[in-house]
Amino acid sequence: HLLLESYGVQASEADAANLVANYSGNPLALQIVAATIVDFFGGDVAAFQQEEGQIFDGIRLVLDQQFARLSTLERDILIWLAIEREAITVATLRSNFAQPIAAPPLLEALQALQNRSLLEKREGGFTLQNVIIEYTTAYLVEQVYQEIVDDKVTGWQGDKAPQLPNHPVTQSPSHLVTLSFLNRFALLKAQAKEYVRQSQGRLIVQPLAERLVNRLGKAQVLASIPPLLNALRAAGSPTGYSGGNLLNLLVHLGANLTGYDFSRLSVWQADLRGARFAGLDLSQADLTNSAFTFAFDLRAVKLCADRELWVAGSVAGDLCLWQASAGQLHAALRLPSPGAFPLVFSPAAAGRPRFLAGGGLDHTVWLLSIETGRYLYT
Repeated sequence: HLLLESYGVQASEADAANLVANYSGNPLALQIVAATIVDFFGGDVAAFQQEEGQIFDGIRLVLDQQFARLSTLERDILIWLAIEREAITVATLRSNFAQPIAAPPLLEALQALQNRSLLEKREGGFTLQNVIIEYTTAYLVEQVYQEIVDDKVTGWQGDKAPQLPNHPVTQSPSHLVTLSFLNRFALLKAQAKEYVRQSQGRLIVQPLAERLVNRLGKAQVLASIPPLLNALRAAGSPTGYSGGNLLNLLVHLGANLTGYDFSRLSVWQADLRGARFAGLDLSQADLTNSAFTFAFDLRAVKLCADRELWVAGSVAGDLCLWQASAGQLHAALRLPSPGAFPLVFSPAAAGRPRFLAGGGLDHTVWLLSIETGRYLYT
């Protein structure tokens, strides 16, 4: 009764007891119901109870009702908090969005969600109660599953455009792909703490993979990914999580990654630690916050004079260029001949192209364009 009164709900002892019994005394359910009574029934418990049997049936339907009333931004916040699975700061939450979002509307949406008792503020930031994490996780998996099964990502250039009212992104073909759940949310964050990443794999990626395999069969799931990648490139390679999500799905399914083309795509938050990906095309891909296991041949490591780039030749015969400040992979190539030393960067100068030269054990010399990632001479 005190909880209901704290939300401005005036109820008799009998009405309050009946309400508590209907929701098994679940504090979260009662908080949400109290907010619903105030927002939509003017605090009138009797009016709410007249409609309750038709629109509510336990905590899930309460959440269904609340979720349907959320704005796109409010729903996106809940999804990100479910993905994170622990309290995060506003700055971290804001950085997760694939499309930049201003601070004022984000803060307003957080306040609105707090008022509805849909999130909690803790010392480490904002988070969700377990029941809302479970509900929102299932919602995310369902949306991505439907996008892949119904070919909505590739079909959004045609007549399957999503209807997202008041969304800030313009409804053009490339932006329609950008709006997909597959592109807007990371199903797994490679840079998350290990226990969080494991939970994301077990509770988000695995259920999605299982549903897709049960519906389509593993072979068809694997065959459906190249057309999705081609559709993303055709849409202008929108920035976002789609490439990383698809790559993480392939890794989870134990796919042979040889021949898959992720070139010129945003491959954010891909977790390739422990994965074998020889023959995977990542040329000119944006690998922001992706993670790798890499074995270096320490005889073939070189930092350029301006300390912007460094290069390493692997024991497997690969050559990788890295951005020193961001720690991001710039280009990955197969060496034209055995050996990766010595390595020499061309002098840095404004407006001049950059090159890398190296020698092989077979007495050959090669020249690589850093801008294009292509060999000019071997």
